[in-house]
Amino acid sequence: MSIRPVALALVLLAAPAAAQDIVPARPERTISVSGSADVQVAPDRAEVALGVETKDLSLEVATRDNGERVRRVLAFLRDSGIPEDRLQTDYISITPVYNDRDSKKLEYYQVRKTVSASVSDLAGFDALLAGVVGRGITHVLDVTFRTTELRRHRDDARDRATKAAKEKAERMAAALGARLGPVTSLSDNVWGGWYGGGASGWERWQSRGGPAYAQNVAIDAGGAGGGGDDGTIAPGRIKVTATVQATFRLE
Repeated sequence: MSIRPVALALVLLAAPAAAQDIVPARPERTISVSGSADVQVAPDRAEVALGVETKDLSLEVATRDNGERVRRVLAFLRDSGIPEDRLQTDYISITPVYNDRDSKKLEYYQVRKTVSASVSDLAGFDALLAGVVGRGITHVLDVTFRTTELRRHRDDARDRATKAAKEKAERMAAALGARLGPVTSLSDNVWGGWYGGGASGWERWQSRGGPAYAQNVAIDAGGAGGGGDDGTIAPGRIKVTATVQATFRLE
């Protein structure tokens, strides 16, 4: 019976010694920053969606008229030097339209088709639009200006943003009397490389209220077939933006 108190006393005496061996870990000192950069580049490609809309009480007439217009437009685009793999007819619809007051009275058949083209000759874009209007296009649905060097420009923007983040971290660390250590985490977000309507076709055109012009581009159907040398198309510059989030260890 006398052994138990002695054993208990030994345990109680050993406990403080064990507790003294536990040293709390020192929290790691870090600094988190963000860096951003914009790269302005000139576009070298235009994606254009062109609409052909015909109406007639006779479905045969409306369909034939639409088909003839599309054939003329495609022939003109091919003659303008646009390769076959950059041309596409990607939307076709036939809609019977009835009288608003008499739902059984057919007013006409509406036939719609879309011709999409990828244009490299931006200097001749005015003349191209005038030419397609003269051959039967009724709507310029959307125009999007792009760059074919998007990957290179995005890499450039990301590199610039990363450099900006590091320089910011170095300045902040120096202001605190510390020295910047290695990076512990890094993430990025890059966007941009085009601007315009996005060539989304009739649905987007209707959602904008249905004007006969696209964002950044205006055409005059009455001037169809003109030389297009008035310089009304100004592609401007495309902005590619990158943002980097970085965390560094402080030493």
